[in-house]
Amino acid sequence: MREYLSQKGVAFQARDFFKERFSPQELRQLLGDRPPVDVFSLKSPSAKAMDLEGRALTDDEMVALIVQEPRLLRRPLVKVGERLIVGANWKELDEALG
Repeated sequence: MREYLSQKGVAFQARDFFKERFSPQELRQLLGDRPPVDVFSLKSPSAKAMDLEGRALTDDEMVALIVQEPRLLRRPLVKVGERLIVGANWKELDEALG
C-alpha cells in the first residue's frame, strides 16, 4: 500500500498499530459511522486461536478485542478525508483519491 500511494504521488502518514496501538476511543473515531464488524477479521489466525469464529460479538467486544490484539484488524486501513477504506480495495482507493 505504501508503494502504491507513493507511486500515485500521495502524501500519507503511516501508523504501525502493533507498536502504537489504538485506544478504544481512537478506533471508534477512525471508524466514524462504520460498525466495528467492517474492520474485524474473523478469518485471521488470531481470531481462530482465540476461538472467535461463530461467536456473536457486540461492537464493544470487537473494539476491545482489536485494541488487545491488533491482528484482528483488517488491513490496510486508509483514511482519505472522512472516508475509510478497508483492505486492499484499489478501486475504492482510486475513487477516493480522485
